[in-house]
Amino acid sequence: MTGTQLHLFDWTTPVTEDLQVGFDASDASNLRSSLIPPTAPWGALEVDTPATGYLSVYLSEDLSKLPIRAITKPNDNKSDPNIETRTYGLFSTCERGMRAGIVNNRAQFIIFLCKKGKERVVSGFYHLAWKTEGIWHAAKRDYALAADYVHFVAEPIRVSDLPEPGKSAAERKFRLSKRVDAVETQAIVTALQSQPNALEDYLSEIDRVERFQAFHSGYRYVSWKQERPFSWEMARQYLAASNTQGEVPNQSPSGFWQCADPDCGQFVNNKSLLRSCPFCNGMGTLRVVANPDGAGLSGEINGTQNIH
Repeated sequence: MTGTQLHLFDWTTPVTEDLQVGFDASDASNLRSSLIPPTAPWGALEVDTPATGYLSVYLSEDLSKLPIRAITKPNDNKSDPNIETRTYGLFSTCERGMRAGIVNNRAQFIIFLCKKGKERVVSGFYHLAWKTEGIWHAAKRDYALAADYVHFVAEPIRVSDLPEPGKSAAERKFRLSKRVDAVETQAIVTALQSQPNALEDYLSEIDRVERFQAFHSGYRYVSWKQERPFSWEMARQYLAASNTQGEVPNQSPSGFWQCADPDCGQFVNNKSLLRSCPFCNGMGTLRVVANPDGAGLSGEINGTQNIH
């Protein structure tokens, strides 16, 4: 991007704890050869010059002073932005349309916004470099994206305080995501880079909130029945999964899903579609339960509650 200096993350350097909370460095060589960009199945993301981007709104965590993603949101634990692996859409089904738009429109930045009080603020950005197909790609152009540089700030910038033309672009009404041109992208990215990168503080805070929730519920991510932090080791099953035929909606009006694997058949209570069944770990097996009363469901079916 013209006029913007980025210190890109080098995936070829040894994997260390500062790159992944909870990562076992002894497995680094295997993971590097099989999972981490630019190794297959990852391919280079084709981008325009000068670089354009997308604004992306995410839900932030109520129990944290830093605007990390909403880890403890009841029946809707968030995994993106997944700064632990520098990915978006690898573990979650969030913003499929935006992810496809980034690939189709050759955009290079995701600029993240969230709510602070009643006002939207800008907290950070991804400089994207790679893409791979997700399990629903055959049905609805499902991509996972990976960044070579991630920058988040300790003092998120109010949209009203952004320099123009980034301010006008971010102030115009949109719900979840919005495409921005090269000049608007550069204005916002430059403003964020005027602050030091607080990525390590964000990683530590994610780990703290996850451990807090695990202490009270037994799981770092209750909806997912997940005891471990997100990592490249966990990404193995997501990247190895084959494309799933048929289209599954991203949200269930009833809030319930059922695993289609006949050996499982468990019901899951979660607002958004999960890529993996929390009970059998089957990939792409969850289906909408349209009538939970007819299925005899009531209350909390996963046996655990989020802490909030």
